[in-house]
Amino acid sequence: MLASAVKGCQLLHGGSDGRRFAATSAVRRESERMQKINTNDLPEETWTGPDGRSVIAGKEVSEALGRLPKSTDPIERHPFDVEIQRVPGGAQATHFHAHSLQWEFYHVLSGSGIVRHDSGTDPIVAGDAFLFKPGESHQITAGHDGLVMYVVADNPVGDKGTLLEPT
Repeated sequence: MLASAVKGCQLLHGGSDGRRFAATSAVRRESERMQKINTNDLPEETWTGPDGRSVIAGKEVSEALGRLPKSTDPIERHPFDVEIQRVPGGAQATHFHAHSLQWEFYHVLSGSGIVRHDSGTDPIVAGDAFLFKPGESHQITAGHDGLVMYVVADNPVGDKGTLLEPT
């Protein structure tokens, strides 16, 4: 069992073997409190591509936590962007594309679909997690039951997405 005690600005933790280690905690001013939101309270914004095949409904988690996407200040921009995406059954989340600098991590929360990538296609279901490095092409299409996913991107300044299929 872990025991802990607060002493000054250090938190002392007791491990199961009886050893103690310290974790230093930063003291925050009132104006620097941790930001917290509830994603159930976020509005869902819908985007449809020009051909009507690409449909995403998303909750912009990072922006709700203060991210300023057009800023070049790394503190205001945040080092990563988090979004909850909902893709209706049979719809494409995006066209087949790649990013010049951006990494993207996906975690499927519910539903199923197909992910197309440089090596072919793979089925995806709730619980699956996958990653695309810069330059790796990808496209996600929801199955009949739709998809809900966390998408986390590292958000580099200067990334230019590359569309591989015409719209």
